[in-house]
Amino acid sequence: MKIEYVTSKTGNTAKVVILSFITERRKLNRIIDTVKLWTPVQESSTGFFFRVTTIYGKASHVLRAYKIICSEESK
Repeated sequence: MKIEYVTSKTGNTAKVVILSFITERRKLNRIIDTVKLWTPVQESSTGFFFRVTTIYGKASHVLRAYKIICSEESK
């Protein structure tokens, strides 16, 4: 699983891109559910075997989501 934090040029919005394989589906779903429970961000996913999930929103909320993702990913 690869996790990348990206800010916009204006600095007020950001996104986290998560690249994962189909075998990590349960872990990814748990991470997404936890993030959406604790932060007001949006999420979009594409792909089947190689899943690309993008979490986006206000920069401060996305940074908090990124910290949650990093802690959940290590579990």
